[in-house]
Amino acid sequence: MPRNKEPESANAVGDEHIGIRGPANRVGARRFLAARILRGVRGAARHGRGYLNSQATIQERIAPVIHPTIFHLHFTPMPRAKKTSLILETANTRLAGVKSIDAKLDLGNGLSVAEYQAAIDAVRVALEAYNTVLSLVDEKQNEVIAKEKRLRDLHERMLMGVAARHGKDSIEYEKAGGTRKSERKKKAKAGTRSVTNI
Repeated sequence: MPRNKEPESANAVGDEHIGIRGPANRVGARRFLAARILRGVRGAARHGRGYLNSQATIQERIAPVIHPTIFHLHFTPMPRAKKTSLILETANTRLAGVKSIDAKLDLGNGLSVAEYQAAIDAVRVALEAYNTVLSLVDEKQNEVIAKEKRLRDLHERMLMGVAARHGKDSIEYEKAGGTRKSERKKKAKAGTRSVTNI
C-alpha cells in the first residue's frame, strides 16, 4: 500500500535536521515543534501532572519555537477570576427572612441573629481580602511579564550589538553566545555529507 504523505511541517523538520536551509523550512519546523510541545504540555496536565500547565513552563517550552506575536495572542495569562461564595449569598437571603420573624431572634446554643450576622460578615471580609490578594497577584504577574519582555529584547539586542561591532564570525560574537558563521557552515556541510552517505 502507498505510504501516507507526511505533513509539510514534518518534512520541514526533517529538512532542518539534514542541513537543508530555507525560510519556508524553518517556519514549518517552528510550527510543527510548537504544536508538538503544546500537545505534550496539555496532555500531561490532563493526566494529573498539573505543574506542566503553568504559564512559566508553557512559555519556557513554546516561546523559543514560535513567533512572539502568536505566543502573546495565545498564551498570555488571563486575569484570575475573583472568587464568589454561594453560601454567602444564600445566608444573606436566610438572614433577611429570620430578621422578618424577629430582628433580635435568639434560639439559644449560639443560634441567634447576632451570631448569624457575625458569621456572614466574617466570610465577606475574608472573601474581600482574598480577592484583593488575587488582584495584587495579577498586577505583580503583569509586572514580571513586562520586565521579562524588556529583558528578552535587551538580551537579543546585546548579541546583535556585539555582531554589529565585531562581526558574526568573530570570537567576541561566540563569547556573547552566538554561533559563528564558519561554524554554521561546517555543521551544514557535515549534515549534507551524512545524508549523502545513507
